[in-house]
Amino acid sequence: MSTIDQPAHAGARRLRATLALAACLALCVIAPAPARADPIAPAAAGNVPGAALLLTSDAWLGAAAADAYDLELQLAKGGAAQGGIAGYSITTDGSDPDDTVEAPAAASHPFKATYRLPPLPEGAVTVRALTISKHGDRAATITSALLRVDRTPPDFPPVTPLDPATWLRAPVAFTVTARDPPSGSGMTPVPVLEPDVTTGAYVEYRIDGATPVRVRGASAAIEVQADGAHTVGYRAVDAAGNVSRAFSIRFQIDRTPPETAGFESLDPERPAKEVATLVHPGSRLKAGELASDRAGHAERHGTDHGQGGAAYDPRTDPRHKEHVQFAREVAQALHEGITSRRCDALLLVASNPFLGELKSSLSEAASRAVRDCVASDLSALEPPELRRRLAELLAAPQE
Repeated sequence: MSTIDQPAHAGARRLRATLALAACLALCVIAPAPARADPIAPAAAGNVPGAALLLTSDAWLGAAAADAYDLELQLAKGGAAQGGIAGYSITTDGSDPDDTVEAPAAASHPFKATYRLPPLPEGAVTVRALTISKHGDRAATITSALLRVDRTPPDFPPVTPLDPATWLRAPVAFTVTARDPPSGSGMTPVPVLEPDVTTGAYVEYRIDGATPVRVRGASAAIEVQADGAHTVGYRAVDAAGNVSRAFSIRFQIDRTPPETAGFESLDPERPAKEVATLVHPGSRLKAGELASDRAGHAERHGTDHGQGGAAYDPRTDPRHKEHVQFAREVAQALHEGITSRRCDALLLVASNPFLGELKSSLSEAASRAVRDCVASDLSALEPPELRRRLAELLAAPQE
């Protein structure tokens, strides 16, 4: 009798198949997924370049330097990269550098570079730099440096102007002091032992176009003593090298009072001898200095606070009055010389219009003794030259 165990056999097959499928599923769940390649592979230890070193100074940058500043870079001490570096990525706007190389490494030195920065604004500017290797690897550290920029030139406060048409009787002395904005580089001078004053802040002035004089610091004391018309020009340079605009002051000095000299001997064969010198300082003062008050000016006083000033032209020029007075003094001296018989003839040499005022002031006796009149100003000549000129006039034929 045979036994048919087909069902059992079929069930066993189904059990084995089920176990096999479960094992397969288990293996599929437990097995790890295959690894993906990172698009930016980590650099090998030998390819990471060293940090950048920014070669800057603490000195202020003026406007000219800030417009054309060449930044020098090199690898910091101990830094290296296999195959060298491509250069440095640089920013000046406060952001971090990226992978863009703004300053390629120099051909003559694989780890150095020079980069012309864009025009820098006034104030504190932070420059950041990152080394980039030839393989595109970045340094682990961003290096930064601070640049101080001063674009504002110094200035001078207003000064009381001098009237260039007024003759001054004394030397002119004044001090000019430059000022720089508080946020700027200032007018700090170099130390006294430093011979070159232009390495710090200074004031420069020039008198009548002569060689400029440079004074360290913000102030310069200026004095002019010589007679004549003068122009003093001055300017300032701050610690960053910014130059102020040019300033100037014009004035006239006349410290020498007018003189009239009298000489004995009208004989060309004999040297003339000076016997008298008449000096009248008042004839060279300006009109305002000759009057106790402003000529023709009246002011209102009392409780009325309105505008109470009025000005009128003077009837008589005080300077002309002084000239007339001096002419009378000279005429009196000539009269005494004629009447005392110290001389018997006169040669009058004076500039116009004083010559006319002198002639009109002569006494009758002095007028008869006048041999000749010459309209010429010889008052500035030294005595030897004055005698020579008088001798020439005496030797000239009389009209």
